Amino acid sequence: MILKNRLEKIICILCMVLSITFAGAFLNNISADAYSDEVFFENGRDETEDIKDYFSLNYSELVMYPGEKVKLNVDSELFDEKTSVSLDEWYALLSELDSNNRQGAEDISKYYYLDLDYYSVDERVSVDSDGLINVSADVTEDFISQIMVHITYFSKDRELSGYLYCDACVQLDEITGDEIVATSLSKQLNVSVAYTLGTVKWKTLDSKIASVSEDGIVTGLSYGITEVQAIISDGETEYVLSKTVKVSDPKINVLKEAVAVGGTYTLPVEGIFDESTKTFVSSKKSYASVDEKGNVYGLKKTSNAITITAVIDGKTITTKVIVTNPTLKFGKNAPILLVKGKSKTIKVKGISSTYSSVSFRSGRTNIAKVSQKGKVKGKKYGSCYIYVTVDYKTFKLNCAVGKKKAIKAVKRAYKAVGCKYSQLYRMSKGQYDCSSLVYRSFKPYGCGFGATTNWAPVAAEEYKYLVNAGKSIASKKVSYKKLRPGDIIFYSGWKNGRYLNITHVAIFVANNTTIEAKDYDIPIGEDTYKKQSRVVGIGRVFK
Repeated sequence: MILKNRLEKIICILCMVLSITFAGAFLNNISADAYSDEVFFENGRDETEDIKDYFSLNYSELVMYPGEKVKLNVDSELFDEKTSVSLDEWYALLSELDSNNRQGAEDISKYYYLDLDYYSVDERVSVDSDGLINVSADVTEDFISQIMVHITYFSKDRELSGYLYCDACVQLDEITGDEIVATSLSKQLNVSVAYTLGTVKWKTLDSKIASVSEDGIVTGLSYGITEVQAIISDGETEYVLSKTVKVSDPKINVLKEAVAVGGTYTLPVEGIFDESTKTFVSSKKSYASVDEKGNVYGLKKTSNAITITAVIDGKTITTKVIVTNPTLKFGKNAPILLVKGKSKTIKVKGISSTYSSVSFRSGRTNIAKVSQKGKVKGKKYGSCYIYVTVDYKTFKLNCAVGKKKAIKAVKRAYKAVGCKYSQLYRMSKGQYDCSSLVYRSFKPYGCGFGATTNWAPVAAEEYKYLVNAGKSIASKKVSYKKLRPGDIIFYSGWKNGRYLNITHVAIFVANNTTIEAKDYDIPIGEDTYKKQSRVVGIGRVFK
């Protein structure tokens, strides 16, 4: 029976195509007899023209359900500012044009003739003369059907005929509604297609995770995943549809927190899924902001608690946060300088005794150890970083462990931080150049670099003295891990005729840090241990 119906449809389509062909030939004959093609088809006719270049369907592929109806429309720029006429009216326009001896030839350009014939290759899908697609409500399996639209188009300068296609992917019912529901909340589930006029019974496979009412309202009970079923019966056939439902139980276990100005942390939300919907709001956005991922940013200090509200899968939870502004004695231009075996304690100020959290960590425990109370003890000559994390903000502190006199010399150099650079007044109070900073830092502890007066030697003479005294440890740059606080680094920037063409000198402190008098308009302070030009020597006064 199905084969017979399909053969009949194919024969019908062939007849339609033949009739369109004859109609087109008839129209061509009229045009050729009355006027040349250049009148009605001024641009000529290209038999290879593809109608898809001129026409389109609002759907080339669509998903439908049993019992559903969808309108298929044909669109084209050829319709713009033109008026559609019937085939009889089109012939009348041609006759009128003929009787007027070509007068009024422009009038026909305002009109077009369009014929649309719709066909379906599958009897389970029908399409009427207006392009309305209808899927049978009796469908019991998924399938794909093709809809064909035969288009015949005539205008003053174009004659087009051909097919456009649309694939209708037919699917059975499904349960629609949110996949996630939070505990103590409810969501409505529905069967997607209204064609089922029989009974629908709802069932959950794990009643401890979620319950479902006879109307399809699912309620979250505890965290987990379960299946919800809709059992559909039309009196003869019974269908079972299933949907996975996830029940979230969002919680923020930390009810009060502190974040430093410049610090950030992510709200520790538990009991949710990757697909969970989340929105976050801060009660004081100018003090602490929160983004769509739940990252909280400290912006401005406040001791008053700020409320962070989270709405997750429809459930509202809150937490409190304050913003601190922690300060430490150590930091930029203030390293932790330790004599081997001695200790110093890092104290943190500007935090809350009830909200704040502080932790300490050493980057190289063989150089220096730090307790969770902030007590740093020098273990071995060298340098490391001490990391102090306060309210989600981490401070990276330079730490150096050296001999007593070397540490004293470095500390003395740091007393010059902020002073002016000057070569003319290099030995005056509050003014230094690179070599006078080195000389004035080490002279009180027994090293005058061979000077016979209280005037500092230049950098080249300082290194020449160290070489002659057997206190040079390298003739080129080495890793900072091989250096100790108080080591002196000599650079050559150009040929100046002095010893090894030395033009600059700096004092090594820790890690990649030096302290030096660098140049005019640059205050005395820390710099980076790097190859400013090239390192030509490194000295160690106190071996």
